[in-house]
Amino acid sequence: MIWPKQITNLIEVFSKFPQIGPKTAQRFVFWLLKKEKKDLEKFSQMIKDLTTIEVCQLCGNYTQGKICPICQDKTRDKSMLCLVSTPSELQTIEQTKKYSGLYFILGGLIDSLEDDKIKEIRINDLLKRLKQDKIKEIIFAFSPTIEGETTLLYLEDIIKKKFPKIKLSKLARGISLGTHLEYADEVTLGEAIKKREKIR
Repeated sequence: MIWPKQITNLIEVFSKFPQIGPKTAQRFVFWLLKKEKKDLEKFSQMIKDLTTIEVCQLCGNYTQGKICPICQDKTRDKSMLCLVSTPSELQTIEQTKKYSGLYFILGGLIDSLEDDKIKEIRINDLLKRLKQDKIKEIIFAFSPTIEGETTLLYLEDIIKKKFPKIKLSKLARGISLGTHLEYADEVTLGEAIKKREKIR
């Protein structure tokens, strides 16, 4: 073994991060080793603090209580529900300051209609929420990718059958095909929300 196991173990952990290979993971660890002990202790405390984070019982966003601040906000338009696949996309839409309704995070997108991912995303939780809340409009805010379109078509079919009175809309085509929503610039995304298109 070239290095102590504390180093190799951490390199292995960092290597499991999305889009991070062993070489980048190694650079992360060596960068940390150059830091003072107090900085390392602060860093480890920040990671430990993540254990206090919960998932909002209503929308699925990360929060410090059972219900997130957005869902608790009485000024939000409770008749509108914006569907996103990840908390990062929720954050991207919030930064536009063009949307004042509520959110629902699916937890992923579907690759194909036979995909096992269908079981993993929170479809049942969504239907339960639509049954309980007085939602008048659902905005599908998915990335304009094959996965995003497949998920939209799948959910559109289910929602139209179970809740025919709910208006369904999607982001306007200001966002280029294949662009992931969390990387879209705020102005373009804001316009796409504002000029959203009714689905059928």
